Amino acid sequence: MQYIAYYFAIGLAASIALALAAVKLRVIRRSAALAAVLIGTLISLSGPFTVAFFIIFLFLSTIVTRLGAGRKVELGVGSDLEGRTSRQVLAVGIVPGILSAAVALLPSRYLMDLLVIAVAASSADTWASEVGVLSRSRPRLITKPWIRLSPGTSGGVTALGELGSMMGSAAMVLAALALTAAAPLAGPAYAYTWLTAPPSDYPALWALGYVGEVLDSVLGALLQPKYFCPKCGVTTDQRIHHCGAETIKIRWGVVTNELVNLLATSAVLALAAVLIHPMPP
Repeated sequence: MQYIAYYFAIGLAASIALALAAVKLRVIRRSAALAAVLIGTLISLSGPFTVAFFIIFLFLSTIVTRLGAGRKVELGVGSDLEGRTSRQVLAVGIVPGILSAAVALLPSRYLMDLLVIAVAASSADTWASEVGVLSRSRPRLITKPWIRLSPGTSGGVTALGELGSMMGSAAMVLAALALTAAAPLAGPAYAYTWLTAPPSDYPALWALGYVGEVLDSVLGALLQPKYFCPKCGVTTDQRIHHCGAETIKIRWGVVTNELVNLLATSAVLALAAVLIHPMPP
């Protein structure tokens, strides 16, 4: 706790610099810079290892977002290539940011495991979306698999996307494992908050990260509005389909994709709170 003021000052300065760089590299949009600074500062409160963990998440997410960029533009789902919006930044980062601040105030293996799960779930969702949209097979609505969807539609799943989801969760759990192994080498001034589960528990953290993506798909299918393209014969999230045809609204809903992300993360953390018993720091 004695390091919080130091981490806050360094984290705020670093977050401003990184946000400006992210805007220039089109990782985030200009309008999202303030949100990025807020999230970055919160993440930094529990020390450099948490910052490193989140940077790994952002780096890998950016890579998979730009994977197959040409095809994504062709399918009309390439908006994220212009950078994440402020709502997307907050939806992905606010829960890990709050958990990071909580860890800074009360160093706890239990809270750090929840942070790892939250980021693993966001990674799983990103990989599922960005990899799955490249699948040659049509996505199916997770709650009604007989309904065909346009690529990139919330609630849609493909085998390739689910494989990507598992890999996305695994990537962050492996990153957490690597940082856990490295933390003792840094000494107590840097490693005192990076307290995560023993290696035997990491399969559970990976599974919960993947479950977070599944919950995201289910909530997206149930709560977000859906439209039907009469020209292509598929369900989509778009009022104007990428083919140019005006769509017909077939399901009402006011929940945005960002709110679904936040609800799914909260739900999987509630599940994790039941399954993972609190342990002393």
